[in-house]
Amino acid sequence: MEKPKTTKQETHDLVGVELVRMIVTFIGVMAVAFFASLVVPRWLSPPEEGVERFNRQQEAQTELQERKPSELDGQINHVER
Repeated sequence: MEKPKTTKQETHDLVGVELVRMIVTFIGVMAVAFFASLVVPRWLSPPEEGVERFNRQQEAQTELQERKPSELDGQINHVER
C-alpha cells in the first residue's frame, strides 16, 4: 500500500500546526518555571528562619499576655479606690 502524497498546502498546514503547538508548549513551560521560581525558594529556605520567626511570634504573644493582666489590675484598682 502506497502512502498518499500530501500537497504542499497540506504540508504547510501541518508545519503550522506543529509550530503553534511547540510555541504554546514553550510558553506553558516558561509559565510553570516562572511560578516555580517564586514558590520553590520558600520551600528550600533553611528551617531555622521559620523557627526563629515562630519564636519571635511566641515571645511577642507571651509579652502581650503578660502585659495585659497588669494593665487590667491597674484599671481594677483605680475603679475600687
